[in-house]
Amino acid sequence: MRTIFLTLFFYGSIVSISAQSIAIQEVLYNQGLGSDKFELVNTTGGTIDISTWWICARFVYRQLGSATDIEVIQGSLNLAPGAHVKLRLVNMDLNNVHSDFCLYLDSNFPSTASMIDYINYGCCGDVGRGSIAVTKGIWRDLDPGAPFVLDSIAHATGGNSVNWDGSNSGGGELTFGSDLFNAPPTLPISLLTLSGTVNINKQVVLKWIALDEFNSQKHIVEKSINGQDYEIIGEVSSQNLGSTPAHYTFIDESPLKNALSYYRIRQVDYDGLEKLSSTLYMKVKDVEYHKIAIAPNPISGIACFSMEFYWPNEDPLAEFRIVYMKVKMVEFYKEPLFEGYNNFMNQFYGIEPGQYMMILSDDEDNYAAEYFIIGK
Repeated sequence: MRTIFLTLFFYGSIVSISAQSIAIQEVLYNQGLGSDKFELVNTTGGTIDISTWWICARFVYRQLGSATDIEVIQGSLNLAPGAHVKLRLVNMDLNNVHSDFCLYLDSNFPSTASMIDYINYGCCGDVGRGSIAVTKGIWRDLDPGAPFVLDSIAHATGGNSVNWDGSNSGGGELTFGSDLFNAPPTLPISLLTLSGTVNINKQVVLKWIALDEFNSQKHIVEKSINGQDYEIIGEVSSQNLGSTPAHYTFIDESPLKNALSYYRIRQVDYDGLEKLSSTLYMKVKDVEYHKIAIAPNPISGIACFSMEFYWPNEDPLAEFRIVYMKVKMVEFYKEPLFEGYNNFMNQFYGIEPGQYMMILSDDEDNYAAEYFIIGK
């Protein structure tokens, strides 16, 4: 068989691209839409840009460089010699128990010259491109002659992925199913956006969720006062719940008061790879517990004013009453409250100038009050 080569020029160097110049290193499938991932590796001695290349699985095609279809979660599509790139399929579902996964140089999918690598998992039947892979000599036919009976990898179950062992037992570019094995995936987890609240003790409560967590060691919590220089303030061991979302909580017991603090989570895999969460900005106001701070005070009869206070629990509807000289209620409304720091903007019309009291209460008998003045 004659192997077809394509010669590309990169910064004056020559890279010969043939089958398995870029190899399928790992495929994590059957994780639900948006959670399937795969990894590719450059097996050559030159840099190769694969941003215009394609992948195919059971007649569904996606271009590697299309950010709306495939997310690069680690590495680069401009692969240096020996480099790996790990990617997530945004809108393509690899949940078939019997399928193929192919890598193409371009969109000429029926062409043997375009196919770079191929695996077949689940069963021995050809579900799309197996005959092209056999004809090119990169996948084994168990029964020579037509129709092809394809070698296959057992279906990966229990959150395992298909992994290439780095060899080709068939010699040359021919791959056997035994050159791949099923094992816990090494592909990175997905960290959702970090969130936080301030509790009644004026501490910052950080919460985040990890998806597809298989090979994670720990989550390191980092804080900065300028958004550039971070320090470690704690860590949480990984739960490794696989496709089940893992919920994490960490409390910063000594946050900076009356200034911004920056928080982020650094997730560390057992193989040393890391991924950062988004950055969270938090400001803890040093307001006295259960004391309402009203500003400005006095309040103009038509001006906006703000109220700041800490509250001991979340309440779907707490009562706000404005009372004139302790005897006459002139305004009544309800607002939901968060446990911890609350800030409200409000405005009143048609209330006579004078001294008033703002009274806040809930069904748990929590109570706060503050005098204020409405001016002319």
